Amino acid sequence: MAQTTILAAGNAAASSASVAVAAGAKVTVGLFVAAGGIPSNAQFQVVETTPGADLPLPLVLSPSSPRIVLDSPGTYKVNRITGGSALARGAVPDGHWFYRVTAVNAQGESLPSNEQAVALPESNNTVTVSWAAVTGAVTYNVYRGTAAGGESMVATGVAGTSYVDTNAMVAGTPPAANTSALPAPVQAASSTATAGGALAAGTYYYVVTATNALGETLKSNEQSQVTTGSASTVTVNWALVPGATGYKIYRGTVAGAEGTFFTVGAVATFTDTGAAGTAGTPPVANTTGLVTPVQAALVTATPGVVTPASVGVFTES
Repeated sequence: MAQTTILAAGNAAASSASVAVAAGAKVTVGLFVAAGGIPSNAQFQVVETTPGADLPLPLVLSPSSPRIVLDSPGTYKVNRITGGSALARGAVPDGHWFYRVTAVNAQGESLPSNEQAVALPESNNTVTVSWAAVTGAVTYNVYRGTAAGGESMVATGVAGTSYVDTNAMVAGTPPAANTSALPAPVQAASSTATAGGALAAGTYYYVVTATNALGETLKSNEQSQVTTGSASTVTVNWALVPGATGYKIYRGTVAGAEGTFFTVGAVATFTDTGAAGTAGTPPVANTTGLVTPVQAALVTATPGVVTPASVGVFTES
């Protein structure tokens, strides 16, 4: 029996060696692998070698039809028509596996998604994990474990909404708290000016919140300012919050009871001239963080097939 390797680790050969069939002879051509079974997506076409071009024959070798008998004189070879790196199998072993996914942005990581489980009866699997996109997420982390709630990280920095697990591992466990929200701003002492405003004499209290596309943070520390006269302004200052796209400045005349707000962009100061503003109070929850992803049911690919050391063609007269 003669064997010709077509696909092996690091080998991109697309054709077998030539197979000569003499008049009156019969030659069996078939697929072989060095270990395991023939990959389910392997397909190879028999062609007759002719001057100038190969003549494809309606003869395909595959797992369901791994061998064929050639009995017409001529010279033949076998071309790979599907496969390549896709023939490789994963290394997720048999067992019951649990998966969770988290969303990540510049601030941190969301809480883990719903848990999905899959039972693998054979060795050397790949498992496809997928989830719905999370607004504001930059990347995602994928976690896997052998017990519910006991997942460890298998992938970090996944850019899309799916991941094919081949049994890689990365250190880390899902977070116990959502760290993807913006922190509340830190407000500096307010300063006053007495020209150009419409604030009456009195004491004014201010808090500031940061906003992004997802929502609004909790309020900052409170600062107050006493004004004199009937045409004052008050300047409110705070430290910029990384990731914030805007801010809301809340004003009140009683400590802890700010009920009017003004909206500004990504700036660190606001001058209150006494305008009416918009009625509203600071939020009681931070809504700037990522929501947890929603994970779809798991899909296993090519379970139970050992990664072949080589795929090739044998000939036997």
